[in-house]
Amino acid sequence: MERRELDGLTVLVIDDHLDSLEIAEIVLERAGARVLAAPSAEAGLRFLDTQSIDVLVCDLSMPRVDGFDVVRAVRARKDDKRSLPAIAVSGSGAHDAGRAITAGFDAHATKPIAPEALVAHVRRLADRPAA
Repeated sequence: MERRELDGLTVLVIDDHLDSLEIAEIVLERAGARVLAAPSAEAGLRFLDTQSIDVLVCDLSMPRVDGFDVVRAVRARKDDKRSLPAIAVSGSGAHDAGRAITAGFDAHATKPIAPEALVAHVRRLADRPAA
């Protein structure tokens, strides 16, 4: 069996747009990742309390608790989650990119993100070589 690019990785995807969440889940699973899909920031933060996560992919614009709040909460933790690689995704390009990096994300991608670009971002942040 051929090794897929993201085999062995667990990726948490947080997005309140269910279509975007489902697409990311399908793309990452096809690349070999185990995907935890959370339709809200609150659900995503619960996964972080109970699961071992290798990479976080998080939408910035969500009601109540947004992606900026999520990454600040992750970075404020006193456990190993502080160093969790995190990718912000949003519908706004350069404006959100700078804000996302300042808030604590490691990378930013603009929606709609191409499947191969999503896999490449996750692979790079997980420090995996290209297949």
